[in-house]
This record gives sequence, structure tokens and C-alpha cells, in this order.
Amino acid sequence: MTSRCDNRIWNPPVGKCLVNVAKNKRAYQGSSRYRDSGADLAVNGLTVENGRCSQTQTTNQWWFVDLGANFTVREIQIYHHDDQNTLLNAEVRVGQEAGSEITQNTLVGRVTDVSSNPVRITLNGNVEGRFVSVDHTGSSVSLILCEVQIFGDLLGDPCDNGCVVPRSLANGRYGRYVRSSINYRTIDPGSCFTDIHLSVLCNPDNSLIGSYYYTCDQTTGKFDYRNTGHREMLSDCGSSCPRPQINPNVLYFVGENNDPIGDRTAFNQAEEIYSKCEDPRYQLHVGLNRRRCQRGTWTPGVWTGSAPRCDISQLHMDITPTTSLTISPSGQFVLVTPIDEVTISCRNRFNSAQLSWDTRIRKNGEDTQGELSDDTSVFRLVIINPTAEDNGIYTCLSSGLSHSINVTFEDNRCSRPDIFPNIIAHVGVGEDTTTIENRQSFMGGETITFRCEDVRYQILDGPIHIQCIDGEWTERAPRCETSWLQVGVDNTILKTVSPDGTYIVYPIVSSIYINCQLRTGGRIGNSATITTNSTTQPSQRAYIAGKLKRLRLRNPTSGNDGTYTCETGSQRHSIKIKFQDIRCPAPENVLNGRWAYLRAYGNTLNEHAYILNEKVTLQCNPGYHASSNQESRCNYQGQWSPPLSSCTAN
Repeated sequence: MTSRCDNRIWNPPVGKCLVNVAKNKRAYQGSSRYRDSGADLAVNGLTVENGRCSQTQTTNQWWFVDLGANFTVREIQIYHHDDQNTLLNAEVRVGQEAGSEITQNTLVGRVTDVSSNPVRITLNGNVEGRFVSVDHTGSSVSLILCEVQIFGDLLGDPCDNGCVVPRSLANGRYGRYVRSSINYRTIDPGSCFTDIHLSVLCNPDNSLIGSYYYTCDQTTGKFDYRNTGHREMLSDCGSSCPRPQINPNVLYFVGENNDPIGDRTAFNQAEEIYSKCEDPRYQLHVGLNRRRCQRGTWTPGVWTGSAPRCDISQLHMDITPTTSLTISPSGQFVLVTPIDEVTISCRNRFNSAQLSWDTRIRKNGEDTQGELSDDTSVFRLVIINPTAEDNGIYTCLSSGLSHSINVTFEDNRCSRPDIFPNIIAHVGVGEDTTTIENRQSFMGGETITFRCEDVRYQILDGPIHIQCIDGEWTERAPRCETSWLQVGVDNTILKTVSPDGTYIVYPIVSSIYINCQLRTGGRIGNSATITTNSTTQPSQRAYIAGKLKRLRLRNPTSGNDGTYTCETGSQRHSIKIKFQDIRCPAPENVLNGRWAYLRAYGNTLNEHAYILNEKVTLQCNPGYHASSNQESRCNYQGQWSPPLSSCTAN
């Protein structure tokens, strides 16, 4: 079946007619032959018969257009000059890259026949992209384009014969009138609407602002606002301002909390929205970056100012290193100090050629001491140990072009917290800690861990950890209070205390005791209890004049880890205990020698085991010697360190 597109309607209908999505979009080219031969002339809607053409010089013969969003491109038509050599063998590409990177995009055609005008390139695979380029680099003549028309669909459009329903409606819904019913059938936002009129229905007690219906133009797949021709003008229900127009590359935030605008369609009186470019390194914000909703609640509200846009600058500014770099909702570059060195650079994004000799970077309008690279492709400004005094607007100027970025250096360091008596402080958390020593400043995100000097009878009053956030500690440093009770561990010679105050015990006997006593030396009542993780344990008073309450643990393992609390009357004290059974494997018999081993004092483990810090010595027979070290010790990983040796003949 054959269909003909008459007056924007297929006859017979086969779907919607594609429209030229490149008309009046931003276009760029590598060079311009004349002052009035710029890139925009190729997308102004005027073909070769009645319009001027864009024209490059005989170098840097490339051109591309920014469609402003991702499209599924179906066909490209190029109207060319009478001199056919100005287009012959040119490459046409579609993709996500712009400027000097356009060669990375998908090659969709090479112009080998210019006998027809326009030249048509049909994309059978429906290539997706935002940038469409024509590249004539390598030719000896200029690239002349009188008009480039690009036909495609906005990516994500689910409709073939209808319109996509607008974003969700605050205080209302969309519907389609059903003649046989007094009700409207609800239409979900984002769905495909194939009828003509989409109704706007407000909830009770909410007044309609704007039109009560949209008209779906099924040939273009776009909604008209009450047939006025204004695209995407959304109605509203009972709020002051509708969703503002959002141009390509612009990001909107709502209020001082900088909440993303998301799918919001309605805004209250006096609400403010802020805007920035997606990538301010090469996108230039044009217009006000703050707009305010004005007028009353039940009349259509208006936004102050016009919708800002983000133009693509030919200059690209960057900052390194990026490890401590963020971009605020206002588009400001924020770097966290201290940083030894920061480089602000500038290059020509759309031209691989060198920068001009007069390129410079200014700070707040004053020249800086930057320098051009040897190959003149990049201009660099190096800032040593930047501080708040280096904050400002940095502007790159080159051959009449300019681009600016706003840079702020934030010092988020914290000064040394108060370290009170009987407190031991470590920097870090867990096993990855170091002693605080004499450090006077701390980076943002660093954590300090506190414990008391003697956890057996000192109580930490305050947080175990504090963290440096935005130049301030999350909490005050703790103190150590002295308890009337003392809780300890006997029958083990290996005990350490971790940075967070955990008592780490390495058992070397079959039984150990958790002891509780009064620090005054008095008798402890028989009613005193020892609990583990709030569970009372069967403890008993020791024979030492009733001054000791004792809990016996047989062959303790990690299953006995926990918080042990002694309580008598109104007095109580707790310590955290962790049991780590570290044992090294027995050395195998050594040829031409033997192992000498002296059991550590107190090691009564049975069956015998080699425990932490115990040492073995290699004794070789006459005529033989140790291949490496002669002594090895059992380390915290349960391994011999250094590794065990062997006996080698002299």
C-alpha cells in the first residue's frame, strides 16, 4: 500500500508524519569563510533557492547541530551548493559526542552522489543521538551547507499514532469523555493518547487554571494548548504557577533545600526555583538562575524572568584533581581543602587546533599567571595550596571567545578536640587506627575513637566516636569517670585493650575468671551479680576474705564475647571482652635438625598448643645450618613469623 503525505496528513493513514527536528537549533562549525556564513544558516529553514548557506574555510571543514535532546533519527536531507565538490565524500554521523569528538559517533552515510538536491540519507536502523554532524575534513575545498533537515522522533516516545500524556497533574487528573457515561475515563500520565481531546479534570475545591483540554495533533505526536499552537503549555489545578519551561541542558531545583524539580507540575505563590547547566565546564547559563512564582492562588501565576537556557561554549574549562570536587545546585565548583595543588585549564572544545597566543585566564576580571602549553592546545593556571582567598570567577579568554566558572575553596578541617585526663584517643575506626599524638587538624570525614586509660574501673562518659563534618565535630569529646567497682580478667597473661575500649583476651589456660571487686578494698556482698549481655551468670564470692566476686569460664571462645557487668547495690561497672584464640600449627619434623621450644609461663592448654608470641628455635645437626632465620614467633594471624626455616648442609 502506498501513502502520500498531503498537508501534514498521510492518506491513507499509516502513522504520524515526521517533522524536521533540526530547524532553528544551535549549530556549530570548525571555521567560517565569511562573517555572514555561520553554521546557523544551515538550520534556519531556508533552502538553496531562497536562502544563504553556511560555509567553512578550506581547513576544519566540519559542521554539527545540537538537537537539544536524544532523538531516533530516521532520515537526513542535505541541500547543497551548485559547486557539488563542497559536499562530495562528506561523512554524516549521529551520536552523543560534539565538537572535535564527533568522529566517535555512528557513521550513517558518506555522500558519494550529489546529482540530486537534497541529498537523502535514510537510516534503516533508526540511529539514536543528540548531535548530527557533516564532516568534510581532508578535502581541499570548503564545506557548504544550504540547509540540513533531520527527521526523527523524540527518544522515549511510546506513541506511533497519538500523543504522550503530559506529566502528572497536581490536584487533578487527565481524562477522556465517554458519551455513554457521565464520567470521564482516567488517562495515566506518560501513556499514549490516541483520541483528539484530552480533558483536564480538577479535584473538588481546586480551580482550573488554563485550558480544560488539550488537542492531540496525531501527525506530529504533539499536544496543542487549546489549538493556539503553543506546545506543552500545561494547565494547573488550584496552584499559583504551572511547571516552567525547561530548556535543554538546564537543571531546576526548588527552594533553599535544592530539591530537584522532578515531575512537579504546580508551584505555590512565592516559591522559588533555581537553575544551573548540566555541565558548567562548557555550558554557559544565559538568563536568571533564580525565578519566583508570583500572583494569587486562584488566578494564573507567572514566573519572574524568562526561562534560562544553557548554550554550548566553544571553550571548555576544567579543574583537577577531581577527588574533592563537587558542583553545587547553583553551578558553583566547590573544592575541599587542603589540596597541595589545583589546576584550572582551558581548551577549545570544538577545534583540535591550538589556542591563540593571547589566551589567558582571569580571576574576577584580573589577569593571572597561567601559561600556554608547549603545543598551545591548553592553557593552565596552577594554584598552590588554595584557600578561601582564591575563591572567585575564573574566565578564559581566547580569540574573542570567553567562558567562566565560579570556584569556591572550602576548608572543612577540624581543629584538635579537647583530650581530657585519663583519655586515650586514636584516629580511625576498628583495627585501622593510629594514635592521635600531637595532631592539631583533621580532614573532613576523619573519625576519632576514644577509650579510658584503664577500662577495668574507668567509665567513658560521652561518645566512643566523633567525626569531622564540614569543619565541626559531630559531638563533644568524652570524659572518663571513676567507678567504685573494678572488673578484670585473671588466669591469662595476654591481655590488650582495643582503641574503642574492648578488653581483648588471648586464653592460655583451660579456665579463666571474670573478677569484680570494690576499689576501696572492702567486702563485696554476696548479692552482687555478674551478667553477660544482660543475662545473670552463676558467679560466687572468692575465698579472699569475701572481697572478690568471681565468674568462671571454661575453655572460653568467641561465643563468650560480650559485655560483662558487675552490680552491687547502687554501684555497677561494665567492660567489653573479646576472646581471641590465637594458635600456630606445630612445626613439622625437620630433616637434619630439631625444634627447641620453651613453653610460655602459664600456658597450661591441653592438648598443648603454640600460642601468641611463643617462640621456636631451629637447632641443626653438626655440618648443617639454618637456611634463613633460626627463630620464629607465633604472630597475631596464627602464623610463624618469619616463616620456619630448614637445615642446609654447610
